[in-house]
Formats: sequence, structure tokens, C-alpha cells
Amino acid sequence: MPPKKTKQTTEKESSPSSVRRSSRQRTVKKTLIEDDLDLFEEEPEIEKTQKRRAKKTAASRSNRAKKSCHEQADISIDETSRSQEGEMEGIMEEDVKDEDTKEDDASPLPQQTNNEDNIKLETGSSIVNRSKDDDTDTDPIVQQRWESIKERLFEIPKIPKPPYKDYQDKLLVKHPWMKKRDIDYLHKLLTDPKSELGYKVIKHIINYNVYSNFTNEQKARLLNLLPRSELVPIASDAGEPIDTPRIERERQSMGLKLYEAGITDVITETDPLKVVPRFDFWLSDAFKDARWWFQLSIRYGYFTKIGVDTQWTNLEKFKTEIPDVWKNDAYEQDWGIGLWGKMGNKQIAGDSAQITLPDLAKALIIKPNDTLKYKRQFKNIGVTVSMDVKVISINESNGHLQIKLIKGKQSKTLDDIHNPTRLENELLDFDGQVPKKSRPNGNAFKNFSIQRSAEYTPSLFEARKEYWAKNQ
Repeated sequence: MPPKKTKQTTEKESSPSSVRRSSRQRTVKKTLIEDDLDLFEEEPEIEKTQKRRAKKTAASRSNRAKKSCHEQADISIDETSRSQEGEMEGIMEEDVKDEDTKEDDASPLPQQTNNEDNIKLETGSSIVNRSKDDDTDTDPIVQQRWESIKERLFEIPKIPKPPYKDYQDKLLVKHPWMKKRDIDYLHKLLTDPKSELGYKVIKHIINYNVYSNFTNEQKARLLNLLPRSELVPIASDAGEPIDTPRIERERQSMGLKLYEAGITDVITETDPLKVVPRFDFWLSDAFKDARWWFQLSIRYGYFTKIGVDTQWTNLEKFKTEIPDVWKNDAYEQDWGIGLWGKMGNKQIAGDSAQITLPDLAKALIIKPNDTLKYKRQFKNIGVTVSMDVKVISINESNGHLQIKLIKGKQSKTLDDIHNPTRLENELLDFDGQVPKKSRPNGNAFKNFSIQRSAEYTPSLFEARKEYWAKNQ
């Protein structure tokens, strides 16, 4: 059976002579490899680059030997053994020539590589020099790209304004028994600036007695709205908080420590059968301020459709639009921040003390129908006085104010008010909690604040400094 044909054989069939020729070729190949190994053993130490070149040359010799072996397989069958030996010698000579040729071709490679490195270095240095010489501040292409990047930095998507009906649905809880007229009445009560809820004494509406009449479900919803530090455990069957004075006296007589809200224990659940707002919560300043702001928001129409839409628009405008270049300058001009930083607060406070309450009224910093909120804590007797003062009218000739004091159902009108200290003494006399001997001296300008809107609530002390800075 004839031997199988390989990919390197020609169309002619193989013979015994070709087999012998292949064996001789393998012997020659082995001899060449051994000679190469001997050369490497006798080779002296050279640099690393020459060793890599020698390895590449040895690999090329092996490849050429293989190639020559395959080429010799195409020799005709009728060639004699002598001619075969001559051909093998010719192959060896050709290998030597090819080696010399490859070595000559490989020698300029490092030089070419060095040339390429030089080109790269020269190119890099030219790039560096060009970047140093260019003025990117005046380059229109660079400026155009920077403007596009800057615009993308402020590309905050605006949230579409929800319909006012969605806001109305969140104002109250709709029960199945409610009819449309009941829901409309509650919406008007909570949003209309003329609503009675904005002018009633709200502490008579929101207090502990009203809270006690709620169901457990209603209490749980209210407790979830309060900070955990305002909740304390229930300490009696009547649902009294643990910090009730009567219960505290009993605990002291038993040698137990008093419970401190937010410190003694951490409240993690809002079960109305286990926790309740602390005893002083309904009388705390924080809750009073919350009730006062709620009433004020109703009066000024913050819960109406126009008020809600305006607040939404202003918030989205603040979050998404790029601030104007002149905004900081205008802020310093209006509020005198730069002037305060240069001169110091002490000097400004001293110089601005020359400005009186009538000066603020003439400059329309205090206007008719404004509400002045008075709040001061008297630590020596443990009393905090908080009261709203209504500006009824202002005398245009001398700037004196007509003031109305309101405390519950009682009211008192004061004429020719031109000094905050006199206004404070009249207010404390009307309140009746702080005797005259317990009133320490202080700057009455700091105890009154203008409550015209939620965004404008400066004290008279701050308004006076602002007015002084504007007129310098």
C-alpha cells in the first residue's frame, strides 16, 4: 500500500529513494542544530540586545532548515545519490549565505528603532512647546468647547410641576363617609388666606386635651410626624407621660432617677398605647413656633394654588438655572457683606446704633400691617415670653408707630412708639409674667423680628445694620 501523501509533496508518488533523502535531511538538520548549540556554548558574554538578536537568528535558521527540507522533497525520483549529496552541500551553503544576509538585514534594526524613538521624542517635545506657547484663554475653539461643557455641567432636568389637585389630596385624609362638600370645606379651611384657622388662637385648637380625644389610628399618624426625642413612655392608666410633675415626685420619693426625653431611653416604636408626647411638648417653644408658622402660611396664601406654584417654580429655578455673574455683587451691595468683612461687626454695630426706630419706619423697612414677633428668654426666672405685635399705622411726619398687642382675647393699642425698649416694657407689662425687677438690661432691637414673609425674617438689629450699610 503506497504511503499517504502529505501537504508538502507534489503530485508525483513517493519512492524509497525519497524516503532515504528525507532521513538524510533530518540528519543534516540535527547536525546544524548541534553546531549552533556548540557555537552558543563557546560564545562570550555579550549585551542583552545582541543575545536577543542571536536567539532570533537561531530561530530563523531552524525555520529555513525546515523550509529547505520541504523543498528537497520535490526533487525528482531519478536523481542519483551523488547528486543528492551535492544538493545537500548546496543547501548548507545556501543556509550560510542566508544567515549572513539575515544578519546584515537585522543589523540596522536597532538604528531604525532609535530613529523612531528620536522622531517620537522630537514630536513630543514639539507638542509640549506648542502647548506652552498657545494661549488657550483667547483660543475661540477652546472657549467654545468650554462653554458647551459648562452648560452641560448645569444640565439638571427640571421636574414638571404637579397639578394642584395632587397637593390638595395630601392636605387631609379622606374618609369614606366624607362628601364632596365636606372635602371642599376642609380645603378652603386649610388654604384660604381668609380662613378662620389663620386668625384663631391656635393653642385652643391644638393641645393635649384635643389629642386625647383622637382614636389610636389618628394618634399613631401624629406620633410618626414628631421627632423621637419628643416622645416618652406612658406611666399611668390615664395615659400620662412619665415626665408629668406628679409622677416625677413619686419617682423621686421612691429613689428612682427622673426620665429625660431623648436621653434616658431611645424610643423606636410609635404605639399610642405605649408612648405619648412629653409633658412640656405642648408648651415648648418649638411647637409654638410650628403653630405660629402654620397660621402665618395660611394668612399669606402659601397653601393656595398661586402660592404652591410660585414656591415650586422658585425652587426649580434655584436648582437648575446657572447663577448670574452679577449675583454675588448684588448680594453684597444689598446686604453689605463685603462692607462688614472690611470694617468688622463691632464697628458696624456701633455706628449703626445712631439709626432709630422712626428712621427704619421712614425708610419703609418697617411697613404698616407688618407683624413684629417678640421672643425673649428670662433664664433667671425660667420664663420665655413670645408675642406677636401688629403695626397698625406709621406717622409719616415723625415715623412714630401705632402698635397693637394681642394676647388671646385681650388686646392693647400703643401710640407714638419710637423706641424698642419702651415697646418691650409695655409688652412685658401687658403679658404679666416677668416683673420689672426681673428684667435684665439688653438690646431690645435684637428681641423683635420682622415677619413679613417666610423669606424675610430679619431682626430689627439686623435690619438696622443693613440700612446703615446701604447708606455708606
